Amino acid sequence: MFAYQFKHVIPISLNEASTLIPVASLSTEYIVKDWCCAGQNLVEEQQDGLKSQVTLVGIHDGTVADVTVTVATEDGTNIEAMDAGGVLHVDLDEGVVVQIRPLEYNTGLDGTSVDSDLPIAIFVSHPLAFVPPTTMV
Repeated sequence: MFAYQFKHVIPISLNEASTLIPVASLSTEYIVKDWCCAGQNLVEEQQDGLKSQVTLVGIHDGTVADVTVTVATEDGTNIEAMDAGGVLHVDLDEGVVVQIRPLEYNTGLDGTSVDSDLPIAIFVSHPLAFVPPTTMV
């Protein structure tokens, strides 16, 4: 199920979408698909806020997840920075959220794998992506 939100902000309108996923359809195995690039012409101060991210959300108490990253990642709340190929071991309870972001701007987490002993939700997002018009996705 998709939910579309329309915001009218003078002088432009914005269109955003969300995917509503029933808990019964969640999985214990995921491979991340990510489009990494927001563009090349941003100043350094803009770049940090435009990194992609993978968000894990616990559905059941006592869930254990292992995340194998494909690129170096930055540290965050309750997680350490990792090198490419590193494995992050995460303990998740219901409603607990963990966000993982790449260390470098214009790199994505594409191909990162997530395996857990109980179903979890994962979301891949970024605030801005530039997909050239000639790119097949």
